[in-house]
Amino acid sequence: MSEIRYVASMILGFLLFSLLLSGNNNSPSGTSSQTLKSKLGAIECELDLQLNAAIQRQIMNVLRRDRSKTEHLLGLQEYYFPIFHGIFKKYGVPEVLASVSVVESGLNCHALSPAGAKGMWQFMKGTAPNFGLRVNGEIDERTDFYKSTVAAARFFSDLYDRYDDWLLALAAYNCGPGRVNRAIRQSGSRNFWKLSRYLPKETRNYVPRIIAEIYLKHYYQDYGYYPVSPDIAIGYSHNLTVTAGTDVEWFAYDFDIDLGELYLLNPQLLNPELVNKTRMMVDTDVLLPYPQKKEFKTPPYHPRPPAKIRKPEVLEMQAVVEQLASLQLQEIAGLDASEEEQAQEVFGSKQYLKYPYLNILFNLVSPKSDSY
Repeated sequence: MSEIRYVASMILGFLLFSLLLSGNNNSPSGTSSQTLKSKLGAIECELDLQLNAAIQRQIMNVLRRDRSKTEHLLGLQEYYFPIFHGIFKKYGVPEVLASVSVVESGLNCHALSPAGAKGMWQFMKGTAPNFGLRVNGEIDERTDFYKSTVAAARFFSDLYDRYDDWLLALAAYNCGPGRVNRAIRQSGSRNFWKLSRYLPKETRNYVPRIIAEIYLKHYYQDYGYYPVSPDIAIGYSHNLTVTAGTDVEWFAYDFDIDLGELYLLNPQLLNPELVNKTRMMVDTDVLLPYPQKKEFKTPPYHPRPPAKIRKPEVLEMQAVVEQLASLQLQEIAGLDASEEEQAQEVFGSKQYLKYPYLNILFNLVSPKSDSY
């Protein structure tokens, strides 16, 4: 019997050694512990990014991920992250926490977890209203990427105020403050790595996964990745602070901006507490579409004085953009009869098919801040 156990242990040892060699052969170049430690330590942020076995394992998992998926995610990050950074700055949240959205939802506004968490930041139905998101039979603002990002920033800020540590804040975002508090009591420590063994397994992996995505975002070029831009996206040129009392429609006219694009990039302007009819009630930050009107073939959206647009129509525009994006249609002018009919069912008017934000892929530029 002892000989059988000995032979079995030798076979098991050989298999484990073979797997280890296989893993090393598949490892991307530039992933030695010393290299990862040096690169991770060079990232300037408020998080403690010291390399350990858990983080190294997650970095290797990310680097071995399907290339097409990674490059698609990087393309989405180039589109969304500058917007997230502007919101996070306002709430004192580190920019690198934008990578939480990659782990939570793969930057999918409509992601739905088995537990019922929804949206890019995976808010639960019961938690969302605590941070200003409406969830009822008519609207679910968890799928609004702008409003849900504001809610996530508020949540992160609240958690940091509670724990004075961003890693603990991330853990609490995943499993809830109650479990983090219990882990602190059980471990007698407020250091995430010392108390992590008292947290659920999902949370123990969650924080290292976020750090791995942060690492990839900073160093993807070193590993030969190239971001792939989304099929349909509305780019923006910069963030602008608009003063209270400004009329939204006149503002769009003065800046030669398509009013539909302005609402689509700034869904917060649909909030009646923020905008009374068309007039802004408080100073408001807005994103401006990339201003390349000379390339547009369509006539101006509104003459002087600006034409009125009913807010329900704006919501319909959002619906058709999402629908067309799912069909991966890049040129509305090329729709066949059935596709055009499908779009008209959502829009209710053929003229909307001519709007440039549905058939032009905008280039992105670095955001800057001005005032109006």
